[in-house]
Amino acid sequence: MSQLLTAQDPRPDETARDEAARRAVVDHHAALVAGVTERAEAMVALVDTDYPIRAEQARRDLVAYLRREVLPHAQAEELALYPPAAALAEGHLLVAGLVEDHRALAALVDELASTRSLVRAAAVARALAVLFVTHVARENDLVLPLLARGARVSLADALATMHGLVSGRTEPDAPPDAPPWPDDHRLA
Repeated sequence: MSQLLTAQDPRPDETARDEAARRAVVDHHAALVAGVTERAEAMVALVDTDYPIRAEQARRDLVAYLRREVLPHAQAEELALYPPAAALAEGHLLVAGLVEDHRALAALVDELASTRSLVRAAAVARALAVLFVTHVARENDLVLPLLARGARVSLADALATMHGLVSGRTEPDAPPDAPPWPDDHRLA
C-alpha cells in the first residue's frame, strides 16, 4: 500500500526535487540580499566619513557585484522562472511587476555607476538595496509558492535552466552561436 500514490501527492520524487530547488533558490536569494545590503551599507557608511577614496572603491565594488551576480540572476529568472509563473492566471500581473523591478534595479545600477556625487551614489545604493530586498521577498513568498502549486511546473527544472543561463550557456535549445540573452529579455 505504501507504493500507491495519493491524490494529494501524485509525484513524490518530483515534489521532493521541487522542494529542494525551492530551498536552493531561497538560500541563493539570501546570499544575494546579504551581498547587496552589506556592500550598500559599507558604501553609505564610508560616504559619511572623511575617506572619499575608500567610499569610491566601495561604490565600484557594489556596482561590480550587481553586474556580476544580481543582474545576470535577474535575466535568468526572466527566461527560466518567470514564464511558467506568468502562464498561470494568478501569476501574470505578479510577474509583470517583478520584471519592472528588474528594469528599475538595472536603471539604479547605471545611475550608481555614472553619478559623480558620492552622496547621490549613497542614496541610490540605499534605494537599490531596499528595492532588492522587497523584490526578493515577493519572489520567495509569492512566486515560488505559486510555482509549487502549478501542476505543470517543475521548479527543479526551471532552476536547472537558470543555472545554465547564469553560467553562460544560451537559452535552452538555442544554436551554439546564439547570443546569451535575446534582445527582448535584456535588462534596460
